[in-house]
Amino acid sequence: MTPKELSKAEYIARINRVMEYIEQHIDSVINLDAMAQAANFSPFHFHRLFTVLVGETPANFLQRIRTEKAAQQLKDFPGKTIGNIAFDCGFSSISLFSRTFRKYFGISAKQYRTLEKPLLVKDGIYYSKNGQHLSKKSKLIIFENEEFCSDKLKQLIIMETKVIVKEMPAMQVIYCRHTG
Repeated sequence: MTPKELSKAEYIARINRVMEYIEQHIDSVINLDAMAQAANFSPFHFHRLFTVLVGETPANFLQRIRTEKAAQQLKDFPGKTIGNIAFDCGFSSISLFSRTFRKYFGISAKQYRTLEKPLLVKDGIYYSKNGQHLSKKSKLIIFENEEFCSDKLKQLIIMETKVIVKEMPAMQVIYCRHTG
C-alpha cells in the first residue's frame, strides 16, 4: 500500500471507531469534542474528515442514527412509552424527538408505531404483507398504471423473517460499514 492509501485506511478506521462510540453511547450526551476525541483528531479536522468520508455532518449522522434506533424500538417494543424510547435514544426532550422524528419519517412516532411492518423491499420500495406499496417513509404509493403495478407484484419475493440465535465460538471477523 502507498502512504496515501495507508493514511486513508487509518482515517476510515478512526471514523469507524467514532461510529462504534456513538452506537455504544447513544443514550448519552455526545458532542463534537467527544466524537473527535474518540477519533484522536482535533474537532475541526474531525468534522471535515467525517463529512467527506461519511457524506453527512457528525451532528446529522448522530441525529439520524438516534431517530432510526427510536423507529426500530417503536416497532420492537409496543409496550414502551414514546417518551422512554426518546430518552433511551439520547434525545434531550420529547418535543425535540417529536420534531426530529416527523422531519425524518413525515409522520408522528405514534402514527409510525401503528403502521404495519413492511415485509420486503424491492427496488427501494417497501411492500407490506398484503402487497401494498409503501414508500421509504411508509406512505402509500399510488401507481397510475395498474398493469405496471400487477407486474411488479408478481416479481415480489417475500422475505422469511425467522431469526435463529446461535452461540458461536470466538473468532476474528472483519466488517464493512455501509450507509444507504
